[in-house]
Amino acid sequence: MNNQFSIQWLDLNLNSKAPWKEGDRKWFSENPFRSFRLRRLFPNEFPNDFYEGQTHVLVRQLRPGFRDKQFCLDVANGASFDALPNTEEVCMALWIRLIKRTGNFALAEVVAEASLMGVTVERIQ
Repeated sequence: MNNQFSIQWLDLNLNSKAPWKEGDRKWFSENPFRSFRLRRLFPNEFPNDFYEGQTHVLVRQLRPGFRDKQFCLDVANGASFDALPNTEEVCMALWIRLIKRTGNFALAEVVAEASLMGVTVERIQ
């Protein structure tokens, strides 16, 4: 089993020019058919008051400019999340697992669940 822990964060600071906001804005602009993105944290992105070794953030774009986040902790220093396929299905399945707060789970389960989801535009092209 992998130990994952997440904290949900809705970032309402719309005027910020933080590098992670610019990076997410650009990434979603270049990937218009995606709603989810899994990436490594930027330095100082996670609130210091809550930091417990989080390595990744799962970003969900609600609409352009409005994003919700799940900060993720991986006991393997992020290697498990780095190995995940970066597809819409995998990110969506991971999001569902994290918001349900069902405790520890294997990331292989997330990939298996994602394989049962529909085909994305990305795969059709």
